[in-house]
Amino acid sequence: MQMACVSNSVCHVRRKTCPRSLFGWDMGRRNSNDRPQPKYHDADLPFSTSLVDKTFLRGKELKCCYKATIDGI
Repeated sequence: MQMACVSNSVCHVRRKTCPRSLFGWDMGRRNSNDRPQPKYHDADLPFSTSLVDKTFLRGKELKCCYKATIDGI
């Protein structure tokens, strides 16, 4: 009676990678420099930005939201 034993089994570990193109196309993650920068209305906020410094709105662009409320959107 003969038994076959496979001792050369190979384990493959997959890594999470971005898709890559063989032709040099811009696939996968985009650079932040490639994205168009938003253009907001030049509106003066009727309040000081120090009022929102201790809230989740700190550092956010508020001019676009304020202009939308004036326009009725």
